[in-house]
Amino acid sequence: MANGVAVIGIAQTKYVAVNRSALTDIIFETSTRALEDARLEISEIESITLAAHDMVDGRAITSMLTAPPAGAYLKDEIRVADDGAFAVALGCLRILSGEFSTSLVVS
Repeated sequence: MANGVAVIGIAQTKYVAVNRSALTDIIFETSTRALEDARLEISEIESITLAAHDMVDGRAITSMLTAPPAGAYLKDEIRVADDGAFAVALGCLRILSGEFSTSLVVS
């Protein structure tokens, strides 16, 4: 079991009145910037934690749309159907379990 968790990189979307970008583009750009901030490559990430909710996103199985641009291809991915705070908590718990040493949380 891991002894602690550290946040080593962050990124946020741009705040605009109307964002005409596709959700997949927003997720990809922000995830890429978070990895750059952490000085990590996606290949170094073991776990992806997504905060996505079908009812909020307006589609069924929303993780099928949100996981690929977050870099979850062939990675252990989990989704929490709530906000980003719960996703951060779940990402921390996955690291604290000792099963993963790195995780990307996307909300």
